[in-house]
Amino acid sequence: MYLTLFCVVCALILGTLMPLRLLVVFTGLILLASIVFITIRLVYRYLKNDSKKTNGAKKKTAAGSLREGSQEGWRVRLSTSLLGWRFSISFASLFCFGAALLWGSYFTWSNVNHRLPLATEAVIAEISGCIVSSVDTSVGNYNTQVSRFDLRLSDNTLSPKGLRYVRLSWYRPDQLLQKGDCAEFTVSLRAPRNLANGLSFDYEAFLMNKSIDASGYIRKINPVETDFTETKVKKLTQQAPNTESNKNNNLAPSTHTLSPEKRTPNQRWISGLVFGDKQAFSPDQWSQVRQTGTLHLLVVSGLHIALVMFACNALIRWPARLVFSLFRYSEYRIEIVVALLSIVIGAGYVVLAGSGVSLIRAWIMASLLLLWWSSGRSVKPMLIWWLALSAVLVLNPLAWTQSGFWYSFGAVAALLVFHQGKKYGWIEPWFVPQLVILLALTPVMMQWDQTVTLNQIAANMLAIPILSFVLLPLTFGTFLFADTALGGLLTKGLLQVDTLFWWLQAHLLSLPQIYIPYWDIATSLLWLAVLALGILGASLRWVVLILFSTLILSFFMVFPRTEGVWLLDAGQGQSLVVSDSEHTIVIDTGAAFSDKFSIAQAILLPMLRRFHVTDLDVLIVSHEDNDHAGDVSTLLAQLLARQLYIGQNLDELSQPDAQRAINCHTVESKILVSDVLSYRFFPVPETARKNDNDSSCVVQISWYQYKILIPGDLSTQGEATLIRNYGNALASDLLIAGHHGSKTSTSLEWLNAVQPEEVWISAGFGNRYGHPHDEVVKRITSLGIKVRNTANDGRISLGISKQDKGSHVVQEINIETERSSWQPPWRWP
Repeated sequence: MYLTLFCVVCALILGTLMPLRLLVVFTGLILLASIVFITIRLVYRYLKNDSKKTNGAKKKTAAGSLREGSQEGWRVRLSTSLLGWRFSISFASLFCFGAALLWGSYFTWSNVNHRLPLATEAVIAEISGCIVSSVDTSVGNYNTQVSRFDLRLSDNTLSPKGLRYVRLSWYRPDQLLQKGDCAEFTVSLRAPRNLANGLSFDYEAFLMNKSIDASGYIRKINPVETDFTETKVKKLTQQAPNTESNKNNNLAPSTHTLSPEKRTPNQRWISGLVFGDKQAFSPDQWSQVRQTGTLHLLVVSGLHIALVMFACNALIRWPARLVFSLFRYSEYRIEIVVALLSIVIGAGYVVLAGSGVSLIRAWIMASLLLLWWSSGRSVKPMLIWWLALSAVLVLNPLAWTQSGFWYSFGAVAALLVFHQGKKYGWIEPWFVPQLVILLALTPVMMQWDQTVTLNQIAANMLAIPILSFVLLPLTFGTFLFADTALGGLLTKGLLQVDTLFWWLQAHLLSLPQIYIPYWDIATSLLWLAVLALGILGASLRWVVLILFSTLILSFFMVFPRTEGVWLLDAGQGQSLVVSDSEHTIVIDTGAAFSDKFSIAQAILLPMLRRFHVTDLDVLIVSHEDNDHAGDVSTLLAQLLARQLYIGQNLDELSQPDAQRAINCHTVESKILVSDVLSYRFFPVPETARKNDNDSSCVVQISWYQYKILIPGDLSTQGEATLIRNYGNALASDLLIAGHHGSKTSTSLEWLNAVQPEEVWISAGFGNRYGHPHDEVVKRITSLGIKVRNTANDGRISLGISKQDKGSHVVQEINIETERSSWQPPWRWP
């Protein structure tokens, strides 16, 4: 059984990575091998039965006996060579392996054919559908309000198999939309495309798991449903105030029109924990839990589903026994009925909270565990774990591409292995499960680019029990017993616990943040090997002691920084990292798309952690445009920058950072960072800084005698000024194209002055500005210069390899691009 389930899991994952046509042939060969295997077994059994009959027959003549002996020897040789030993892989395992391979590949192929085809130009289309998600409102660039939601489409022919869901943004919305509203839209759509930086998060797989086949923005909206009433289209400035009459209304649908700041604490917790409303809490609260690593507690997750189902099982068991005993039900049947009721209640909670993939996954696992527990049968819990794992992957073979899959199944496996057959007192359950999960999932968190700090460990050790045993019961009690005396008492208790919860968050954030360094795969495998010792029977105390000691010591370990130059795939923005073994320079942070998402948070900081960068020697923000300076405050809040240079004043900077920032146009001398790393600015005269682009810092980095020139968004007029002022000093081996390849930059005179071997362009795929311009690309290639573009190549990396030749060391420069490596079938090239 275990072998078959293992084959199914491996085949489902492998199938998603293989083309369907190739897999049809491969699966056919497997099934053919299975048929051959069955045929051999049937032949062997027939010969074996025939042998028994022959032995029972009378003796024959000497010649006949000799012939019979030779036949018997042939049969023995056949059985020894083919079937003398039992095959570990049964026919069922082979068949399941082949079928799972085929299903995994077909599932991926089908989803890819639902997606909008990749094109450089946006598709303008008329669509109709209904909103199936909560409407998330945030603040985008230039303080523009943005509403985002998922729309289920009616039948369409926009893709080979038709689009199912699209994720839409509505800039400056003038109507109030809610989940369930249906309308006709004029939209601009694009195919989902991942930013290729080598990070674990895959945007295309993330959307595919949600059946979202395109994303875009609304140009026009026309309501079509009759219930699209005046209250739903009123101006956002006319939202209902938080009056005394609606303060006591605990139902989440009535709070959708209220901003998080206007909601009472009980409304926030009910909206967030019961209805899965992502806007239940304020941006400051989301920021707090994100930094303390307790974000998973404020959204409906697998933890909440399991707690609700097992709590329901415990609460309704005794009433059910009393009721069903009147009908003389057996103990076994009562337990099964209670389990089924708990499963139905859990399903209702999943539907109420939005039916997310992670919620369905948790519901399946909890349902199997409840059925096993209630059946009283001697089924091993790990078998239930394998069944749940197989069921989730059969329903969605691409589930393994999501971090939640590894977190949930890893956490449950750790609890089953370390706690099976063990009994605890009343203190251990408060901290032992959290400690076990932390130790088991540390490698998973590292590989998924999640930070781990001592503050986060303390926050989870305290917050998980508070939420599990206090907040969640109080929230559901307040919701179920609203407008009753009991509901009033529960509301008061919820207010007190709410105060305690946020007080803990604030005080933990005020403590110094000590990060664990990023672990490479080798370190993670070593960690998992120690965990395996515990699984195989080693002393639990020693395993936990070794792992916990290693975890604490790792906070104080110092890893050498990765050496290299990286132009990140930042979409229509720019961010460059240069590092030697001890020092790091960052030029620009990319764009901030809203107050909840930015390139600095999603890409730059995780990449720096992977490079083992714990602080910055130099941060240069070329100018104030969002695509170069987005969310710089977040970067400075998490990493110390010893030197900060700016081309223009940045409103986003805090007062201390603004005071210490140095205008790069006032610095001209070469500055040494280390023996192999230095930089110098080419100041643009004040008279030439007529706009934001010409106010860009122009910096030249020297890295192992390799010169890199970064001109920001400097125009051709600014380039001409620098050519007159600095001439041959501009010569560099590598040039980052100005203004993302715009035709207003990178002139022929500039290229002749710099004389680069390569030009790198940072631009977004199919961006609306047409960057890089064809004239610029032709101009560069006509000079025999190699062009690389992040839109097509992904992250561009420049590394150095050193070879000892005895009397001297030879250094070789290596350039690699992220998209030149193998890509899975669901990812656009």
